[in-house]
Amino acid sequence: MTTNDKIGDVLKYYRRLNKLSVKQVADMLVEYNIHVKTKTIYGWESNQNAPSADKFLALCYIYKIPDINAEFFKKKSGKSIKISKDESLLLKQYRDMPDMQPAVRRILAMPDPDAESVSKSKSQIQARAKSQHDAKAANAKPQFMAENNTLLTHKVADNRDSFHK
Repeated sequence: MTTNDKIGDVLKYYRRLNKLSVKQVADMLVEYNIHVKTKTIYGWESNQNAPSADKFLALCYIYKIPDINAEFFKKKSGKSIKISKDESLLLKQYRDMPDMQPAVRRILAMPDPDAESVSKSKSQIQARAKSQHDAKAANAKPQFMAENNTLLTHKVADNRDSFHK
């Protein structure tokens, strides 16, 4: 299958993945000042002809195709990974339900995206508290020693007095 043959298949797949009818796609293309009939879209999807560049890019945007190079030309542009149709559907559902995302993250034992900054804040607070505790401990040692020295001085003096008697 050549790249041109694949274009129609991929466009059809993503239209269906997004649960869009051909009529809905034609209506959405009007927002991009692109006016086509439904039979034209069917023609693209059946590889009878290919959409022009502007129409193609508008379709990719409407269908939320994440990586055009990877989908159409089997070239990776960056760190994309190949996902199955089921995984793509799961990802779409995940993105469409932001209220459920924290629950999904907990089920999958994934860290909260904000947890790293919270974790850094906690570790900074803990480090600050430890350094304050260490500073208090360092200050406490001389006071303790000073008290001991004072006590020792008094005892030595007491012993000296009793010795001289």
